[in-house]
Amino acid sequence: MRKELTPARDNEGQALDWGALVFRLSPLHPSKLHVIEALRWIERPMSPAELENVLEDRISLPTLSYHVRSLAELGILELLEKERVGSVWKRTYYFSKALTAATR
Repeated sequence: MRKELTPARDNEGQALDWGALVFRLSPLHPSKLHVIEALRWIERPMSPAELENVLEDRISLPTLSYHVRSLAELGILELLEKERVGSVWKRTYYFSKALTAATR
């Protein structure tokens, strides 16, 4: 059964402004698009390691981590949680409230 795509939303349920998103990402790197689409499809916050599994290892973890961090620096994603898992930090990201605020 095919899942219907709904408008991407931030962690408070507000619809994302795709015009603002594209403007901030010009030029758009394919890995950033994969991250955005994966989060849109899954509809929940994720870490780069979880995204790597969703994307079936098509993009390496270091590459995903870099692009997720850069999306956060651009204000498209925001860091929601940081927790210690063994010897590494697990950082969970989702769409930023700032991106939805641009539409108001």
